[in-house]
Amino acid sequence: MIFIYILLSLVSGKITHFSTIIQGPSAQLIHKCTLYSRNDIYGSQDPYITIQCKSYLGNPSEITAYILLLTHKQYMHHNSISYCSADTPSVLSKVPMSSGNMTMIIQETGAYYIIAAVCESSQKDLEIDIEFINPYGHIPGDLVPLIPFYFSVACVYIVLLVLWELALCCYWKYSINIQKLWIPGILVLCIVENSLECWVLLDFNITGIRNLFLSFLAIVVKSFKDSFGRILLMAAARGWGITQDISTNKAWVIYLCGVVYFLFDLIYLITFKVQESLELYLLLLVSFPLIILNTLIFFLIFSWFSQTLYKLNFLKQSYKLKLVKQFALLLGLAGLVSVIWGTLETLARFFWKQSDMWKWDWLYIGIWEAIFLILVISLIVIWRVSKNSKLLAITHEIRDDDHEISQEEEEVKYGIELSKVKNAQKK
Repeated sequence: MIFIYILLSLVSGKITHFSTIIQGPSAQLIHKCTLYSRNDIYGSQDPYITIQCKSYLGNPSEITAYILLLTHKQYMHHNSISYCSADTPSVLSKVPMSSGNMTMIIQETGAYYIIAAVCESSQKDLEIDIEFINPYGHIPGDLVPLIPFYFSVACVYIVLLVLWELALCCYWKYSINIQKLWIPGILVLCIVENSLECWVLLDFNITGIRNLFLSFLAIVVKSFKDSFGRILLMAAARGWGITQDISTNKAWVIYLCGVVYFLFDLIYLITFKVQESLELYLLLLVSFPLIILNTLIFFLIFSWFSQTLYKLNFLKQSYKLKLVKQFALLLGLAGLVSVIWGTLETLARFFWKQSDMWKWDWLYIGIWEAIFLILVISLIVIWRVSKNSKLLAITHEIRDDDHEISQEEEEVKYGIELSKVKNAQKK
């Protein structure tokens, strides 16, 4: 039911439409707009905010209620403002809801807060349409840096893909599956994802209305990339694409984790698209399944890595062993950085959400993309295609049996049957 509700919310398409119920006497924040003045950014339009209010459950003229527009400084002291007094000097604009609309030309760059106030002990059901224009278009000021950011990241991935494919053309014969298929696949998904995100923002900047198809497609691609990446990490930990796999009985676990992660990640991303300011309970509700899944996935990854490392060591494939060790170390560092940044982001969202540093809000998204980009570049460096790639395909050295431990000890410690390893060597 929650998933259906979220999808229906996304179908509305227009992100500036709000419905709410206010039980008076009280005031409620409806929306926060981040706007630039014409002198502070490119563009030729005069920035403005237009508010259209519709009231239900009674005649609006019979209830004393107002729509107010506050600057950030005013909003920080909004608890001391008497919204219902005849004269409210400490607000930017104030109009009765019965008048139906308000338009304000923006002269100063900043965050602007739209508040609905009901002054009597009655319930008011409101529908409010908010349209705001920046000098460059409809994109909020805190998100506009994401347009050049997504474009730049997509270009970086395109360059990486071209260079990688050129290297593969030279050393295709000596490459392994992780070089032939996995890394190019991730690069293609990253290009598509960042291109779609840039396209969605550009389209919204022009029209002022979210393109449902593009928005949902971008979410699906991102969720697929996230789940596909985890499937590849688990597969690499099992040794698939790196060395001849001797145990495929865990394949269903890998695929099941990928599918479940895709579904929960889809819900998580759609929720963030629909809800601009998440309450703590909703954030925990959509985040908790992903936290549990990520914990399980990375536990499996590092458990399987230990088995793969031993297998490579037993087969004396020293070059592959070196790369897999670097791969595991890099993955551990990336996980640590992600945990640190995730914690800082959560703290920042809830303790600094009333800060005037809205121009840097895009970093909540940008830093995650930058972490992933650095991880991909690091993987490309580790698994780079070169003349050394020959060692990945042709090294099958035989273990010195004088130092061999018993098969029973081996199976207990690593879960690998030495007989299968030896049979693989003979083949």
